Amino acid sequence: MNRILSIRSLSNMADRLCLGVRRHPMYSPGHVEGDTRILQQTAEALRRRGYPVEIRDETDLGGDIPARVIFTMAQSPEGVRRLGVLQRQGRVVVNSPESIRNCRRTRMIPLLQAVGVPLPRSRFVDLRSGLRRPAVFPESGRVWVKRGDVHATEPGDVVAVDDERDLTLVLERFRQRGLYRVLIQAHVVGDLVKFYAVRGTPFFFWHFPASEAQGRVDPAVLRHWATRAAEALGLDVYGGDAIVTPDGSVVIIDVNDWPSFGPCAEEAAPYIADRILQRARAAGVIG
Repeated sequence: MNRILSIRSLSNMADRLCLGVRRHPMYSPGHVEGDTRILQQTAEALRRRGYPVEIRDETDLGGDIPARVIFTMAQSPEGVRRLGVLQRQGRVVVNSPESIRNCRRTRMIPLLQAVGVPLPRSRFVDLRSGLRRPAVFPESGRVWVKRGDVHATEPGDVVAVDDERDLTLVLERFRQRGLYRVLIQAHVVGDLVKFYAVRGTPFFFWHFPASEAQGRVDPAVLRHWATRAAEALGLDVYGGDAIVTPDGSVVIIDVNDWPSFGPCAEEAAPYIADRILQRARAAGVIG
């Protein structure tokens, strides 16, 4: 009898197995330690709820994957592709591969524009068709040039340009690196505010990272636009950056799939675990 109970117990544990996918360091510039910490804290929160967790690198998603529930910080094209295969096999993946792809700027900007999320004036430039200078310079005299695919992986991926004459030089540097699709955004005057959230839970954290910030933000307005953006992109675990203008308006300048939750990781992890289990139960893959 005890042997039968033991076998059943092992079977139940196997059915509850979750897989956490670690982000490749290339996609964690300056945040490797923080990204590792939030993934491990989420794994511990799941274990405390009785769900065993295995952790793998995003480069190690081949072979047999017994877990029915996968929570992932992967961003590499191959890692995300492999997660898509696993999702089509019936696994629940948080964040979904499609939502991760939606955070690439060429997808993100049109999706956010379509639902009315306030964004800086933005224009994509295809450098294969020449280096014509787009007319995007605002009154502030500054624009931001950003690679159009993934988020920044090195300092040269996001560049501030204060003089229209220098824009061609910056675009040429992107072209020489083989980054032919770039985003140019007008600079928005105001204070930077960072936010972190978990969809479907009460968790929403924000702060001004600069000690000299003078702006005041209405948390309800910030949360509204952050949530609207996450819904448009399909994200469950997310963060981002916004500018609070001198008149108190909120302008979203970036949304990230599963950031490191730097100032609030310990507080966020239980909510992330809750959201993972919400998704898994709704899909019927766990009881």
